[in-house]
Amino acid sequence: MHKTELKATIGACITLQATLGAYIRMQAKLTACMLLHAKLLAYIPLHALLLWICDDWNIKRERVRGVTTDGGANIKAAVKTLFCEDKHVTCLAHILNGIGQKVIGNHAGPPSELEPTAAQPSRADRGDDDDGDFGMEEEEREARGHPRRELIVKTKKIVRFFKQSEVASAELLELQVADGKPEFKCLKQIQEVRTRFNSCFDMCVRYLELAPYTAPVLHELQRSRASRATGPEALNADEEEVLTEMRDLLAPLARATKEISGEKICNLSKVIPVVQSLANNVNKYMASTPVCFDMKEHLLALLREKFANVEGVRWYAAATLLDPRFKKFGFNHDTTTASSYRIAGGLVKAKMAEAADAENAAVQARQPTASQNVQDDFWGDYDEQVQRHSATQSNQDMAGGIPVQLRQYLDRPPVDRLANPDPLIAWAPFKGEYKAVYSVAEEYLIILATAIPSERLFSNAGLIASPIKSRMSPKHLELLVF
Repeated sequence: MHKTELKATIGACITLQATLGAYIRMQAKLTACMLLHAKLLAYIPLHALLLWICDDWNIKRERVRGVTTDGGANIKAAVKTLFCEDKHVTCLAHILNGIGQKVIGNHAGPPSELEPTAAQPSRADRGDDDDGDFGMEEEEREARGHPRRELIVKTKKIVRFFKQSEVASAELLELQVADGKPEFKCLKQIQEVRTRFNSCFDMCVRYLELAPYTAPVLHELQRSRASRATGPEALNADEEEVLTEMRDLLAPLARATKEISGEKICNLSKVIPVVQSLANNVNKYMASTPVCFDMKEHLLALLREKFANVEGVRWYAAATLLDPRFKKFGFNHDTTTASSYRIAGGLVKAKMAEAADAENAAVQARQPTASQNVQDDFWGDYDEQVQRHSATQSNQDMAGGIPVQLRQYLDRPPVDRLANPDPLIAWAPFKGEYKAVYSVAEEYLIILATAIPSERLFSNAGLIASPIKSRMSPKHLELLVF
């Protein structure tokens, strides 16, 4: 989509990640973004950069329906300054990752892209050998007194040993081959990345898969001293049981993260159903160990803290109700469902009133002037009042105050969720039947729930703008990216 085409759009959603990329979605089409150099941030206020993006892409600020960013205070303040507080949407993926980090006891936040990082000393400077455990001591100290984190750190230490020891990795491969696995299907351990909760989950899953081979390898290396480094102790049966329950408890959270991150487009309408499914799956799990029972209660408390009132937020409620895949079935409480009916009903009524005013203006433009028809002018005020009342009330259900179009739309069964990943495309067969409802849905369903598209776009641009292409101009980079 060309920049000049954006002038005619009815609405836009901008997503930002670390203020380095902006991703714009219009009318169910993923369009483009402007990449911003990090050095600019030291000289130009963020809200000025956002204004520049809108002006460069011919986007009127009043047509921006939402701006999806991470939870950084600086970018949130910039969005609220340039647009308004109601138009800011916090990235759902960042919220879920923060919940997962707290649940596993990892309080180390991700490094800021805007802060300079000191160069890490080499192994020679530290005096370590190739099998050193640099950094693990600090993690072990942080984990003391936290049973969940202690178990994860112990597992991570074992995984790290296999990653650094060629002898241990070879023994692990040989045991799998001896067990009848083809070599190309043999598995390796997965290491945790502290800034990503799902990597910890993947590490636990893989460790438990390889547990029958891991313990024999560690015992054999300790007995034969075939490796220079002393291998860590394997998890005992009780620890493996706790780790298994931790994996099962974290599985719904990892599934929710994958659900919203795997799609190219994750609309705002998906937040409430995903959150409700996540809470229901965690609540159904029966923990048998004290560590995992506390972990379950902690996870549920964090979900309540972050999403307690999400069903009552106007944007989320309207988007979910107007999504033909979810409608009223995405809500968990009858009171919030009724509230969403009132919210959506008010929006549809306002849209119908706008259409009626536009139609009346067109009719009046075609009518003769007062000097041409004095008799009609005598009844002009009365006729205008009747027309306005008819236009606004004829399509309403007087019993509930909900427009007939909205009620008829809600009475239809939801469309297949798997066959219709994009709700705006799912609207295509019946958007002409419910024009006013579709007009509102078109404005709310373009809002994205995550800033992942901008992350992917910026990663793609980073692959293109490599250091060996230092002479590439910004204009050339824009042509290659878009």
